[in-house]
Amino acid sequence: MNTQIVLFPSVARTADSNSADIDNTEDYQSAIIVIDVTLDPGTASVVFTVEGKDLLSGEYYEILEAAAIASVSTTVLHIGSGHVLANNISVGTRLPRVWRIEADHADAESITYSIGADLSSGPVSA
Repeated sequence: MNTQIVLFPSVARTADSNSADIDNTEDYQSAIIVIDVTLDPGTASVVFTVEGKDLLSGEYYEILEAAAIASVSTTVLHIGSGHVLANNISVGTRLPRVWRIEADHADAESITYSIGADLSSGPVSA
């Protein structure tokens, strides 16, 4: 089964933010996450991190951190047990029960982006 979700709709942003927690009740195993930067009028830079949430402590932990994005571009991240580890691109682990995306802006410059995810409950082909 596959499902597509919107984590961040396309709008201009100037400050750090987090997506809502994604409750993985369907037990999706993998995700293709698409970060689409459509406008960077200045020198903005943002780092996106996929984070899992420990349900006992409520603390977030890093699953995958993308390289800093500082221009109009499309970046695709892959998470799933069939993926080979590649710095800032993919990680070979399953999605946890609760997860989110953190956006860490380097400064207050405006940058317009959207983030969507394609979630899959089936096996990942490497």
